[in-house]
Amino acid sequence: MTFFERLKAGTGELLQLKGALYWRDRGWEVETDRTCLLLDAAHTDQGIVWNAWSRIAHFRPWGRRYALLLIDGSPQWICLSREDINFK
Repeated sequence: MTFFERLKAGTGELLQLKGALYWRDRGWEVETDRTCLLLDAAHTDQGIVWNAWSRIAHFRPWGRRYALLLIDGSPQWICLSREDINFK
């Protein structure tokens, strides 16, 4: 199963982000290892506006995928890599 297939299959599951997120409008966040609800996934950023990216996806453009996560009560599109998450 590819990373994208795992994300799509995991819709409705909790996942844990390893490390902090980099937000476009405010930089690196202080909170790390947050647990989020996975709402949706996208293979590319076509047609979506993503708000933040994870530690490894920030520095490595290959293998990026996009996940709609419920963060602090609000859905946010996040750019992720396989190494940045754990499914709970």
